[in-house]
Amino acid sequence: MLTKHYLIPLLCLTLCYACASPSTKTEANLAPLYNRIGGSIAISTITDVLVDKMERDKRINPLLVDSNITQLKQQITTYLCAISDGNCRYTGQPIKDVLTTLAITTEQFEIIRKHFVNTMIQFHVPLRVQKDMIKRLHPLKKHSIGQ
Repeated sequence: MLTKHYLIPLLCLTLCYACASPSTKTEANLAPLYNRIGGSIAISTITDVLVDKMERDKRINPLLVDSNITQLKQQITTYLCAISDGNCRYTGQPIKDVLTTLAITTEQFEIIRKHFVNTMIQFHVPLRVQKDMIKRLHPLKKHSIGQ
């Protein structure tokens, strides 16, 4: 069972909803998001770099103090694979349950969001793909920051 610390970076993904704009194409007209983002290698690489950035950020790393970083990266990778229609099944603690219990400040929330956006940009994830991933994560926002 994962603690709230294992899924903190997933919260960063929910923060990115603000970057999303309404789509002019339906997702049904596009290849699966999993393929468009680059599959398992891309998702794993983005996750690794994101979590590494969070570990180095003194404003965020206290949230990771009790985390098994290897397991954290694996769980986030599996979650992102699953929500992007990859051939993965996320079996960890429900994300909404984790987000509901997080004690994260608005400042930390924004810092994590920026790390996620910058990581996506760093790996040249197309803006449309970024927006589509963010759109998938948007419903989780209501479970964070006492929303």
